[in-house]
Amino acid sequence: MKVYYLLGILMVAAVGRAAAQNEEIEDSVENRQVKKVNVTVYYESLCPFARDFIVNQLRPTLRGNLSRYINLELIPYGKTNRTSDYNGNATFSCQHGPEECYGNLIQACARDFIDSDALYAEFVACYMDAVHPPASRRLMDEAAEACATPAGLAASRLRTCANNTFGVERLIHYGRLTDAFATPLRRVPTVAFEGVDDEAASEAARASFAGEVCSRIEPPRPAECEDVKIVQRNGGVTVRTAVWSFLWLVLPLIRADRLFMW
Repeated sequence: MKVYYLLGILMVAAVGRAAAQNEEIEDSVENRQVKKVNVTVYYESLCPFARDFIVNQLRPTLRGNLSRYINLELIPYGKTNRTSDYNGNATFSCQHGPEECYGNLIQACARDFIDSDALYAEFVACYMDAVHPPASRRLMDEAAEACATPAGLAASRLRTCANNTFGVERLIHYGRLTDAFATPLRRVPTVAFEGVDDEAASEAARASFAGEVCSRIEPPRPAECEDVKIVQRNGGVTVRTAVWSFLWLVLPLIRADRLFMW
């Protein structure tokens, strides 16, 4: 009986120690100085693929604890074309028509009026969720009204901005940022991490934004990362791909008799 009693004490102690260690790990994740992942999303207001990413990938992730690890910048320009007349007046042409240009202007203006990054991202997601092609100017104004209120912003300010030179200047600014990143922008949306144009990372983010963010967070990772698939990368190439590439090159060089000796 004494042996069983002693074993029971040891088991309880071991479980308690493991639980304490887990609590210490969780506490270190919550309280350590967080190194944020820099994310830039290049998109346009009526692109269905951008809408799907922002509404179904970006917004749910930002509403959770992972938002603490993300430094986000949204660039509402995409593949917009800009021309200027002799007087320097800019004219925009967008993939999904003039309504898309107007939506880009609305979102460019909102960035200047909404100080909080989180509130701005919520505004963009709300707007993208409410407006999709074919969209009328009236529908876009109604969406701006509905989405601006939770952000503490009067939609009338957005409409005024989007219809004057200030809004044009803001959209030109985002156009320059887009051109500096990639001229021309090859795909919409493009999700860039740390300012790098990596198509594989962008596609992975569109499939699982939380997973791609988690893969870039230094361990110990937050609890949210336990339920997502994390792909380890090495200079933009997955470790699995790198290993198979190495074996593909090396195996033909190995003598058959040495290979069978293994």
